[in-house]
Amino acid sequence: MAIYCSGACAVLSFFQQLKLRKSQADALLNQLARTWEQEFDTLYTLPANSAVVHADETSWSINSVRAFLNDKLTVLFYGVHKDGDTPAQILDKNTFAGLLISDDAAVYQGFSRAQKCRAHLIRN
Repeated sequence: MAIYCSGACAVLSFFQQLKLRKSQADALLNQLARTWEQEFDTLYTLPANSAVVHADETSWSINSVRAFLNDKLTVLFYGVHKDGDTPAQILDKNTFAGLLISDDAAVYQGFSRAQKCRAHLIRN
């Protein structure tokens, strides 16, 4: 959990100028998890019910801690691995009928409607 608290501390410091210790971030994240459990469950189902999903792990570093940002709605799943099980859990194939746009990594190969993102098309 310490690495995720470090990330939360770095993001809050960078964007909100809020300086927290890891223990404070841990307490805050646990309180938010309890308070917003129902909202999180709703957010968790949004990608699987979306017409288009951008799976993008693009990040930048803030004091050697990775940070992510998208200009549209972003649902971040911290503490999950980038393996085949993760996209399958988030985008359940029995529910997800939309278009998956990604970097075309092997973990996204099982989706019937998928394409590379524009940046990866240009690079390759």
